[in-house]
Amino acid sequence: MKQYIFIHGKNTSLSQAELRSLYGDQVELQTVDYSVISTEQQLSQADQDRLGGTIKICEVVQGDLIEHIIQNSKNEKILFGVSQYSGHKRLSVVLMEVKNELKKEGRNCRFLNKNFANISSGQLNKSNILEKGIDLVLCHTKGDSFWAQTIAFQNIDAYSHRDYDKPRRDMKVGMMPPKLTQIMINFAHAKKGSAIYDPFCGLGTTLLETALMGYQPIGSDIKGRLVGNSIQNLEWMIKEFGEANPQLSTVNSQMVFQHDATQPFPQKSFPRNLSVVTEGYLGPPLLQFPQKDQQQEIFDLLDGINSKFFSEISQIIPSANRIVMSFPYFRSKKEKVFYPEDRLQKYAEKNDFVIENEFRSLLYERETQTVGREIVIFKKS
Repeated sequence: MKQYIFIHGKNTSLSQAELRSLYGDQVELQTVDYSVISTEQQLSQADQDRLGGTIKICEVVQGDLIEHIIQNSKNEKILFGVSQYSGHKRLSVVLMEVKNELKKEGRNCRFLNKNFANISSGQLNKSNILEKGIDLVLCHTKGDSFWAQTIAFQNIDAYSHRDYDKPRRDMKVGMMPPKLTQIMINFAHAKKGSAIYDPFCGLGTTLLETALMGYQPIGSDIKGRLVGNSIQNLEWMIKEFGEANPQLSTVNSQMVFQHDATQPFPQKSFPRNLSVVTEGYLGPPLLQFPQKDQQQEIFDLLDGINSKFFSEISQIIPSANRIVMSFPYFRSKKEKVFYPEDRLQKYAEKNDFVIENEFRSLLYERETQTVGREIVIFKKS
């Protein structure tokens, strides 16, 4: 059994929930900074690339640390980096301790930490440290500590490429961040190779991430213009990433079509094993925190859409499969106003779903934005 450290991203609750969703009782410990997971699998970069909420995966070092560094160094001169989590000792002290121990063993060495700070994802991407040297993490918990070696890390350049370089973008429509989309897909627990449907596909971010993760993407939108943009983005991704991702050869852009999600879904168009991952309509763009009457007006508008949507989508979702959907909430420096719980419960109870997560537990927001996203997981009874 191997033991791994998963370093969380900025949104701790989403990072933790994603790992619990995927690894279940293999999760041994979760702190603000990291999760400890034991598994017989040999994890790799492929596992990291499916995780939107994890910065890097590290394998716990067994035995003597200095001996491990020497045995796993790539060059005669050892290049290393150290990141420390939940510890009280200054990182500069830790780095010098490791360096001095390596010198005692007669090894020339240099650490790559700039200004004695943790190694960032950007540094990992730019420095090629995993090819040239060794990246380590030191984790502390309950009076104990342990070391681990980084084996995979989040490729921020790849995320940026998918997010910003695709041919069709529209800030007015709003765009799901690829990392958040991956987290939501993982919440769906969809079987490998099965279909994931986004009935509010917009510019197709969910379709792109679904395909890259090895599922069959299906998408629709009420606006023909957005359907066309989604198809163009999906076809771009197949050409751009197809050589490195053979599963993209089976992706069919014809499975993206125009449809009003409040109307009956064409059941013959869908495979039997279907899950839904989507960002529903979040309401009109807001530049400032809405007053109470405007909040109520927006929630009433969305309720009219969502009530009909759940009534129709429940007809094509098989038992035990899930809808993972984001709903808007309004945020200011003083308060947050959430989509009403009773309406979410109504969608579930009237259409034979149960809500799997606690309300207000899965939130995504950006400091500069008035509208945040609350993720809710509905499982068909």
